Amino acid sequence: MRKWILVGATAALMAGCGPDEVTAADFEGMQVEKVESKPAPAPTSASATESTPAATPEATPPDPEVVTVPVGEPLDVGGGKVVIEGHEVYENGVPGYPDYQGAWVAVRFTYTYQGTEPVETGSFQDVMLVFDAQDRTFYPDDYATIDLSIDAGRDTLYVPLNPSVPQPMLLAFPITPDSSDLEVRFKDVIDPYAKPLVGRVVL
Repeated sequence: MRKWILVGATAALMAGCGPDEVTAADFEGMQVEKVESKPAPAPTSASATESTPAATPEATPPDPEVVTVPVGEPLDVGGGKVVIEGHEVYENGVPGYPDYQGAWVAVRFTYTYQGTEPVETGSFQDVMLVFDAQDRTFYPDDYATIDLSIDAGRDTLYVPLNPSVPQPMLLAFPITPDSSDLEVRFKDVIDPYAKPLVGRVVL
C-alpha cells in the first residue's frame, strides 16, 4: 500500500498556518514524499538476519527550479501550460461586493491541460500564491474567486478540463493596503508535483 505524506510548507498550511507564515522559498520547497508500507518480514535465523543488507533510503526529490516569465508567455509546468494574462488591483474593496472589503488583487490566467482524459480542477491553495516586496504571502479566497471568475467568464474552481482546450481562469487574493511589487508564483493546476518547477511572474 502506498501512502502520500505532505511535507514542507504544505504540512504547515494544513496545520492552520496564517497567511504570512509561508515564504516564497517555502512554497518552492513544497513537495510530496513517497513512503512505502510493507508487511513485516517473517522471522529468520540469527545468521540470516546478520547477512541481510540494510535498506537503502529513497533519494530526496530535487528542489524545484524557479522560472521567471513575462506576462503573456506560456510556461509548461508539467501537466499543462499556464499563461498569466494580467491582473486588477482593488484598493478599497471589490466593486459590487460589499463583503469583500479592503485591498484585493485578481489574477487572470489560462491553463491548457495536456493530459489524455478529462479532469476536474480542485483547490488552488497549494497551486498559486501572491507575494509582495516584503515577502508576505497571500492565498486565494474561494468565495471571491467564484464570484469574480463567474463575472469574468473564467470558471476556475471545480470545473472540467478537456485535453488541449485552453481554460480561462481567475483567482482573487486579499492583500494588504501597503502591498507593492506583487508577483505570482504557481505550479501545475492539476498536479502541483508533476514537475520540479515553480513559475514566477511579476505583476
